[in-house]
Amino acid sequence: ESPCSVIYKLLRPLMLVANHTSYLDVFVLGSLAPLSFTPKKEIRSWPVIGFLCVLADCVFVERKPTEINEAKAQMERRLDKDKILCLFPEGTTSDGKAVLPFRSGFLSLAEEYQMPVQPAMIAYTHIGDEPLTDARREEVAWIGETTFFGHILHLFGLPALRAEVVLHPALQFEQFEDRKEISKAAEETIRQSLDNVWKRHAH
Repeated sequence: ESPCSVIYKLLRPLMLVANHTSYLDVFVLGSLAPLSFTPKKEIRSWPVIGFLCVLADCVFVERKPTEINEAKAQMERRLDKDKILCLFPEGTTSDGKAVLPFRSGFLSLAEEYQMPVQPAMIAYTHIGDEPLTDARREEVAWIGETTFFGHILHLFGLPALRAEVVLHPALQFEQFEDRKEISKAAEETIRQSLDNVWKRHAH
């Protein structure tokens, strides 16, 4: 039985945290289990991608204190529907080669409900049959000044992409002093996992 099946049946409630390279991460992770993502509120107004987020039942999060309670209420409703909350604690996308520092505040809901936090590592390793090189990394990663439409149109012209996902054992809050510690542990787990992928593909 695959790890995804085990996660789907046993771990509820659950917060999945992952490194973030591209909007593709949502589709990759969303294919594994019924997830509810938590993008920032401004994404809702973005053409196409905002509409896709609505279809995916995302919770749009405004970081202002006055709106946090509403976001939490929406997340609770997703949990009641047996969904898994998924977020990207880096707060932005990277080039996919390294992990940016996690923002522990993203785990406040998990801390409040003592929810297990499961680290997930995503690595895009190949374009077609060719290993993804540093020179071509931005063809997959959505970073810098690249527009969404420009990026996705180019992406559609590429051969199939290959992605590796590693779902690590869930971390329990009782094992840590606070959310900063559990956030740091999740970040380090994903960083080591990503480093292992690149070491393996370097040979």
